[in-house]
Amino acid sequence: MKVLLAQALFGNPDILLLDEPTNHLDLDAIAWLEEFLINFENTVIVVSHDRYFLNKVCTQIADIDYGKIQLYAGNYDFWVESSQLIVKQMKEANRKKEEKIKELQEFIQRFSANASKSKQATSRKRLWKN
Repeated sequence: MKVLLAQALFGNPDILLLDEPTNHLDLDAIAWLEEFLINFENTVIVVSHDRYFLNKVCTQIADIDYGKIQLYAGNYDFWVESSQLIVKQMKEANRKKEEKIKELQEFIQRFSANASKSKQATSRKRLWKN
């Protein structure tokens, strides 16, 4: 495995595509590979479950999920924090939207029968449907 990896690395390719490069390597070989990739001037695409390795060598993360690609500038830890923040923001936005819908529904229920407020209730009903 080390010989095959060395052949790929020392050929000075424009793009390196590495799939689980730390598998079957000892700690010394992983440390050497990390240093090599940090100093490698061309593009490296790494697919790995080794988060320690990803933290060391990655400067960008591409999160591919349900056919969508989201790019993050930074290492694995930055991606974890950023993606969790995005999920939290989406949940908060959904919560606020649900609250607004509930308020509109309550207003419509309360004032639909009231003659003086029925136009306002109908207007809000249209707003809620959109």
